[in-house]
Amino acid sequence: MLFAYTSVSNGQTIATVGESKITQSQLQREWDLLIKSQGAEKTLTDFEKVQLRKTILEKEINRQLVLQFLDASGQGVVGTELDLLKRKVSNELKQRGITLTAHLMDQGLTSAEWEQRLKWQVGWNRYIARYMNDENYENFFQQNRRQYDGTQLKVAHILIRKENIKDLASESALLTSVKSDIESDKLSFTSAAAKYSQSPTAKKGGELGWIEWVQPMPAPFTKAAFALKPGSISKPISTPFGLHLITVLEEKSGSKTWQQTRKALREGMREFLFTWSADQQREKTEVKILGEW
Repeated sequence: MLFAYTSVSNGQTIATVGESKITQSQLQREWDLLIKSQGAEKTLTDFEKVQLRKTILEKEINRQLVLQFLDASGQGVVGTELDLLKRKVSNELKQRGITLTAHLMDQGLTSAEWEQRLKWQVGWNRYIARYMNDENYENFFQQNRRQYDGTQLKVAHILIRKENIKDLASESALLTSVKSDIESDKLSFTSAAAKYSQSPTAKKGGELGWIEWVQPMPAPFTKAAFALKPGSISKPISTPFGLHLITVLEEKSGSKTWQQTRKALREGMREFLFTWSADQQREKTEVKILGEW
């Protein structure tokens, strides 16, 4: 993926992915939906708002990459199929006494954005449906057993609290330096937590106790922890609490079978396919970030 940074001339197009545009209005809709579902805007710090905006933009970039991957691999909704789909939806609206123009205005969509939405709803769901079967559930479970079999990790962390982060880059550099000192035996993780951590657990060497893949920590924290072996240390990880260095102290293997975790496996496979498909297209596609939003 190639990045080229330029200025935004009209404030409308925030990024392009190949020939596809990502607009301010698209991103704002995603923001509004997320905030409405969580009721969180009044409680978000400036740091959290910046991180959330970055996440929303990156997700939309990846979604566009996936759509282009589906088209390039002959699995997308294109040509006659897309025309028939558009006609079908238009006729359904007409039967309800709604014109397509009125529907688009009500949804705040351009014709191009509406077309992209239809391609996503049909193409993505059809694509993932091909892989949702018992054989793939079991294979995915075996490849990611610790995430789904109830494995528990005893973890500790060093935290810089979100309200104390003035410059993300400098705080990340600080934690990276602390990680280097621990790994070179200049100080222990316990000592580093007592010295640098702003968590209530600092006096206990940063120890948080036991976690599983599904609870109780935020997803970025959990993903980082489960990527570690006991004794190793993560890079700085951003969560709604702030920035963390994470280490795994102990591990308890779980005993759940893939049949007992089918729902979680489905969600995990969806996420994997989304990321994998975007990555396949990423090296072939120029992505331009035109400005902040």
